[in-house]
Amino acid sequence: MGKKTPQINSSSTADIAFLLLCYFLMTTTMDQQLGIERQMPQIPTAEKQKNQKARKRNLLIVRINHKDRVFVQKGEEVFKEVSNNLGELRTMVYDFFLNGSPGYKNSAVLPERKPVEIPGFAKYNGGNTFYNVSSGIISLQYNSVTSYERFIAVQNELVAGVNDVRKKFSEDYFKKDYADLNKAELDIIKAAVPQNISESEPFKAN
Repeated sequence: MGKKTPQINSSSTADIAFLLLCYFLMTTTMDQQLGIERQMPQIPTAEKQKNQKARKRNLLIVRINHKDRVFVQKGEEVFKEVSNNLGELRTMVYDFFLNGSPGYKNSAVLPERKPVEIPGFAKYNGGNTFYNVSSGIISLQYNSVTSYERFIAVQNELVAGVNDVRKKFSEDYFKKDYADLNKAELDIIKAAVPQNISESEPFKAN
């Protein structure tokens, strides 16, 4: 008759396992799940909203799309198409930069003006060296497939509009034609009527 294999007493195994579980639960630190840190945008103050509105009124956007169609936006107005009459661009630029100047009403949707001291201007302005210069900026935007001919045609009208404003300034203060100005007078007129035309990076066609 063979020997019997002795059996291990496992009656207390469950108790030991329970005690070990309690031990690990009490001594283990569980990682806390934290939310992703984000800086929430601040609510715009009344002053900031006012500044944003001022920046919009100072901006004239001229956009040429992938079909060479030309659109213009003044301040918060909707885009207006001028594709069939680019000469209208010249008139719009003229009115845009003359807003608030002597003899012109100050429209709240067109550029504001700020006093700038211009060296040598006092001689032509009754001893006053300051002139209220337009804060207007023209933003020329074009598509990556806009034709070169269309781009140049639009740019020429914008520059012509600025030159028309300079011609008026020359007649008002120098009492002579813009083409007859000397270097000192040209420097004054460039400071008083800056050619603020910016060209943005071309955007892709849709």
